[in-house]
Amino acid sequence: MDGEHYLDDDEQGLIIRDEYFACGCRKIRHEYHDGSIQVMAIRHDGKVVRDELDADHGS
Repeated sequence: MDGEHYLDDDEQGLIIRDEYFACGCRKIRHEYHDGSIQVMAIRHDGKVVRDELDADHGS
């Protein structure tokens, strides 16, 4: 889908993936050094339709 896609990886466990779609919707996924993952989806009207933090990182 058209839009901007951003990926950053520090090669030590931090991965930031942000997607900004042409329609105005956004999807954000951040993986942190401790293994936790945050996922957020935001519709084009600004409504957050998903906001999750998974702190269960294999323990």
